[in-house]
Amino acid sequence: MLIYPVHEMFASIQGEGHWAGTPAIFIRLQGCSVGCSWCDTKDSWPSAEGTDVTERIDRMCAAYPAIRHVVITGGEPCQFDLVPLIRYLGKRFRWVQIETSGYFDPPKYHGSYWLTVSPKAFRPDFNLKCIKSATELKIVVGSYDDVQFAQACKNENPTAHFYIQPMSDQKNAVDICTTIAMTNDWKISARIHKLLGLK
Repeated sequence: MLIYPVHEMFASIQGEGHWAGTPAIFIRLQGCSVGCSWCDTKDSWPSAEGTDVTERIDRMCAAYPAIRHVVITGGEPCQFDLVPLIRYLGKRFRWVQIETSGYFDPPKYHGSYWLTVSPKAFRPDFNLKCIKSATELKIVVGSYDDVQFAQACKNENPTAHFYIQPMSDQKNAVDICTTIAMTNDWKISARIHKLLGLK
């Protein structure tokens, strides 16, 4: 048995960061204490009781046998012990990706997984261990102050894949990200699943 509070589980296209365009199964866990004002999944914030998720995962794998990428997201997945879930998913998928805000310890799993960390400028008390463990850093930018925060995060883990992402696709944020990307040779993460009208 694998007991986790699952908000939803679905198949879609990863729209952000390094894996943008990749078909994936998403496991969205319930519960988040970070509280980003621009979050588009606020209904996943409240805590919830866990249930055994193995049967649901197996049904998703059977329904989408060609999908080789799985994303554990939230909410805030690193509030939970993800090691048993990573181990279970690792037997079924080529890549297990975890999307975290970076305010909790990374999973203490000794095998391979992809850790996408997205700390927030309004919460500079990020978990340094998580930042330094990131495979990928993805910083939401809505102002030039956020750019300074992004640089500080990059300095902590200069070898991670690095992206800035315009906050909620706002025009001002897009302009800032475009200018900064061209000035610093940084990459922009665009939310292509939103452009495609996908979940």
